[in-house]
Amino acid sequence: MAESFATGSDHQVVNELNGERLREPNEVFKRLGRAIRYNFQVDDAKFRRDNVKEIISTLVDNEVDRSQNKYDHFKEIEDKVEKRLQNRQAKYQNEINQLSALGVNFDDN
Repeated sequence: MAESFATGSDHQVVNELNGERLREPNEVFKRLGRAIRYNFQVDDAKFRRDNVKEIISTLVDNEVDRSQNKYDHFKEIEDKVEKRLQNRQAKYQNEINQLSALGVNFDDN
């Protein structure tokens, strides 16, 4: 059996694990890519929700007298949130790019 495993002549043994047939590598990578995208979407929704809460609580907590100061403060917070969002998107895109570099096609067509 070790010899057939090493030579690849018994591909059924190689391709089975715990009685379940393994998927083709490209299919596994596709599923991983979809999981990364799904995790990003879920994480993105939580991230946006948490940052909206942060913006609102900051604006409510900081009772600023002049409306221009409120606007400036809001824009400052909004810019910080946008920068964090871009950093997160870059992180997830980097994961997708690493899989794509292996020749994985994520299109389900």
